[in-house]
Amino acid sequence: RYANDVIATCAFGLKVDSHNDVDNKFYAMGNAAATFNFLQSLKSMFSGTAPKLAKALKVEIFSEEQKKFFRTIVLDTMANRDGV
Repeated sequence: RYANDVIATCAFGLKVDSHNDVDNKFYAMGNAAATFNFLQSLKSMFSGTAPKLAKALKVEIFSEEQKKFFRTIVLDTMANRDGV
């Protein structure tokens, strides 16, 4: 949880407290994205060994919810840093 808070703060400028807020969405999404089940592991290996074929077959490792969550955070961070 501490590492999650450090990453959220340093990379995204977010203030999260995963120790006190056990239901914090950044921690939940990060944990879900970093914990691969068997199928995700196979997809990851396939994408690494045959990236063009994986792209052509539209092999997805992460869920749409995970991709949307992190895409939004990155874009919001970029917009905030441009305005500084």
